[in-house]
Amino acid sequence: MSFWTWPFPSDTHGAPVARRLSRARPRPIAETSEGRKVCIAGRVHALEPLLVAPLTKRQCVYWSVVAREVFASLQSCERGSRDQGAPFLLVDGGGHARVIPDGARVALPSETRLRAVGPVVSGEFNRPGIWGDVDSDEMSGDEHALYESLQIRIAKSSRVRLTEYVIEPEMAIVVQGHAEPEPDDQAAEVGYREAGTRLVVSSARRAPLLIGLSPRP
Repeated sequence: MSFWTWPFPSDTHGAPVARRLSRARPRPIAETSEGRKVCIAGRVHALEPLLVAPLTKRQCVYWSVVAREVFASLQSCERGSRDQGAPFLLVDGGGHARVIPDGARVALPSETRLRAVGPVVSGEFNRPGIWGDVDSDEMSGDEHALYESLQIRIAKSSRVRLTEYVIEPEMAIVVQGHAEPEPDDQAAEVGYREAGTRLVVSSARRAPLLIGLSPRP
């Protein structure tokens, strides 16, 4: 006898990120070394024109929408995500760093949409009795376009939860990732760092970029 099993991927946003960041200890930006994993905290300052989040239309420097399948048991599982971000400055009392949010994993305030799933009407996975399509009558045009772009499969007995996370200007956040120096003509000499340079923090294989709310606003 054989059993059909479902692959349940681990969540990459939300609670797992918050737990990891709760164990980190942010350092002042001016005292933070480059060429390694770092954790810093500060307030967000935009460097480029603001983006518009797809579900709530909030202006932001970064947004991410995560789709989770919600089973009849009310347990849920992450199925896919989309994001968009622009580099921004993180500023504390003694320095600043540029953050590149591409591929970030986040634990931030969120807005959620819970939608029903109906019978399959089209698509590659049109197998009666298993997969379903989201009920387009429940979704706005923007929600449905975003869901379709994820190209995920949801069982017709489940619902889909779309969760939107954003980073807004002036938000107080904590960032953990890999730091390197970069030229900065407006930077004065701070701490050990040469005048004319600043940190740039991004994601790396051994130091994925984690972003959450700062415990000290």
